[in-house]
Amino acid sequence: MKMQRILFVFVAVAMVVLMAAAFTSDGAGARELFGSAWGRLTVVDAYFAILTVYLLTAGRERTWWWRLVWLALYVTLGSLAIAVYMLFRFLPKESPRVP
Repeated sequence: MKMQRILFVFVAVAMVVLMAAAFTSDGAGARELFGSAWGRLTVVDAYFAILTVYLLTAGRERTWWWRLVWLALYVTLGSLAIAVYMLFRFLPKESPRVP
């Protein structure tokens, strides 16, 4: 399980670095992305994936407050927030002991 946590952290750090690089660019990449049908389709696909994960999250969370927090995080941070949710909700807190 420790290796899974390390992989999740690695993916999260890589996503933060890539997001920071995207935000510091001059915007030419976004114009190119939305200028093509495949680019627009990719964005639509990403948000439907976020919606699907949010519906699963909303079913697991008990309070509306946390449901709204996760929705805001998913919409603003995308896959990074999904990775964080999976890390904290589905991985066991302790590694099982091997006899």
